Amino acid sequence: MIRTEREDDIEKMIGGMPLTAESIGYSREELTTCGKCGKSNPPNRFNCLYCSAELAVAPTGVMERIVLRPLENFERGFNLILRPGPDNTGLAEKAARFLGADAEDIERIFSAGEPLPVARVESETIASTVSEGLAAFGCETWTLSDVDLTPNDPPRRLREIHFHPDELELIAFNAGRVSKIPYDQVTTIVLGMLTSSKIQTTEKKKRGERQLVEQIQYSGDELVLDIYSTEHPLGFRVMPSGFDFSTLGGERELLAGRNIIKLAEKLKDAIPAARYSDSYGSLRHALRAVWDFDDRKDSLGLKRVGLGRMDKQNLTTTGNITQLNKYSRLQRFLT
Repeated sequence: MIRTEREDDIEKMIGGMPLTAESIGYSREELTTCGKCGKSNPPNRFNCLYCSAELAVAPTGVMERIVLRPLENFERGFNLILRPGPDNTGLAEKAARFLGADAEDIERIFSAGEPLPVARVESETIASTVSEGLAAFGCETWTLSDVDLTPNDPPRRLREIHFHPDELELIAFNAGRVSKIPYDQVTTIVLGMLTSSKIQTTEKKKRGERQLVEQIQYSGDELVLDIYSTEHPLGFRVMPSGFDFSTLGGERELLAGRNIIKLAEKLKDAIPAARYSDSYGSLRHALRAVWDFDDRKDSLGLKRVGLGRMDKQNLTTTGNITQLNKYSRLQRFLT
């Protein structure tokens, strides 16, 4: 059956009005061709929609929204750090729309009032383009790579700290290595928090499907303290367990968490010129929009229950050590 132009026109009209006020989608000239698979992509994408390869032609001009590929924690990325301005009214909503992110998450980052990441991308080229797009409506950012943050290299763990008139004496946890740092070389002190959660599940197989039989959850938080100096960019870390808090003298308490706070206050008083940050605990959930927690699922094998029945056990572990390391190192770069 051959359709007439008149019939096509009528189908596009409802009550004498066009179905759309403007053209939907992009013209053929606006599309970007993937150099790997040869397929066409919308001009607001950095990665091919079909094969995920990075497109050779980055989006240009001011766009309302871009499409970013979410990165895994193990990938090396480039972080766009927001510079808080005197007036961020309405900018969080615009930034969220532009980045295709959750508006509430971005609002928490903007309202924090300190430099925090708003996006994490896979190359410097993409970071530059996204930064220009954010700048178009008033959001100023700068780029910091995962290589600079070195999240997989935690600060050196400490066993003891001794306060001397002009320097700190830091003793490593296992090796007994001693580092003596003059007070004027201590740049940053960060009060952080390690979070861990473990969920153990038991499943049985019934009628070809897995059904949950039992679930046990363990979770906990502990305060930690990081110290950075000009000569030690990876820093040092005090953890509640295995640390000698006798340096606090008569101020020492029974709870390790309270001792961490008191040690942080003592360092702050002894070295007032150092940058001091204690806001991580309130920001860790907001940071998950860009720096998510680490998730890992392991099989614990089969468990015999009853005659001829074997249930499967799994362990899911969630932790924030990568996120904490990034935030802590960011504070060092802000010094």
